[in-house]
Amino acid sequence: MTRFPPERIKPALWLLVALLVAVLAGATAWQVWSLRESAVRTSEETVERFVSGAEVALNHNMLSIDLLLSGAQDMLQLQPSADVQAESRMLAVMARGNLLVSRVAVVDAQGRVRASSEPSGALQEMSLPTAFLAGVVSSAAQRLYISTPVLSFATTQQVLYFARPLAGRDGQRLAAVAEVPLAKLADVLTQGHEVSGLEIVFEQNDGRRMLALPDLPEAGPIPALRNDVPLPDRAWNMPARISGKPALVVSRQLVYPNLRVSVSLPEDQALERWEYERNMVAAAALVFCAMVLVAAAVTVAGFDRMAQVRKDIADSKALLDQALESMVSGFVLLDAQQRVVHWNRRFIELFPWMRGVIAPGTPFRQVLEQLVVHNLTPGRS
Repeated sequence: MTRFPPERIKPALWLLVALLVAVLAGATAWQVWSLRESAVRTSEETVERFVSGAEVALNHNMLSIDLLLSGAQDMLQLQPSADVQAESRMLAVMARGNLLVSRVAVVDAQGRVRASSEPSGALQEMSLPTAFLAGVVSSAAQRLYISTPVLSFATTQQVLYFARPLAGRDGQRLAAVAEVPLAKLADVLTQGHEVSGLEIVFEQNDGRRMLALPDLPEAGPIPALRNDVPLPDRAWNMPARISGKPALVVSRQLVYPNLRVSVSLPEDQALERWEYERNMVAAAALVFCAMVLVAAAVTVAGFDRMAQVRKDIADSKALLDQALESMVSGFVLLDAQQRVVHWNRRFIELFPWMRGVIAPGTPFRQVLEQLVVHNLTPGRS
């Protein structure tokens, strides 16, 4: 069998180690990529589920408010005459049917309350934005209008006003208005789910906020939304709608024009778990690579020691051979079992008939027997 040349052992060993490290690095990279893809899919599914639920909840509740306000005119026209107390009682009955609405009122173009679902009736004013009210009462379109957040004078809470134009008995332009606290609307948006890390915005298409969770100041500049450049339904590496950080943004257009709900998950939050797993996988791979390199270094050092031992043995044997060959008498070296280990050239010169007989491992008894046989054979000396 051909022996592998010792001088090639170390290069072959280091080549094998390099190949193993390369395979390990490739496997680690593939594992890290797989974990990242899994984290991305999980984040997308989580945000998609959340925004779908928020979309359905908002549409349902806005439709219920719209139906409440659209029925206000018909309900009020059932009254035989303009009776503020009777109209207020009717509005109170309507308001009790919608848990999201805290108050329903009928106001004129100057913002004066004509009737209200509150016990105080028309005595309690509403803090309607002037431009918002003017737009509602002057509109010929029978549709739902929603204000930007306003501080209610009555409750000192942030509220949204939902309104529809209303025609009075005398032809006066009025508005049916529902007051919705932002706190209740926030419960609708979150639906009782854990929202840690999510940025939720109920906004108009021009970027004006109706409600933001968490309620943080805009980090700006965050690109405004435009009708001609709609926000993608789902996109990575976009500015979060509140913090402005690179994020996964999922947006849904609501059934009412110019309104949408957008949910952002910052990438550092989405990939936080993946970064931990990546670091653990990388650390394990580095430890394994270090173990392989240390084992290879120890093996190479062992080969070096073995090579040095072989060299020392060879040097010693060469020195012994030189000493034996310089002797004038024959010499035979035996081991502990009385077997021949080595002999010098002078021994063969003195006993030439032993040539071909003596060999390493030959019992010394056999050597003696051959000597006796030779000496007893007639004609031999």
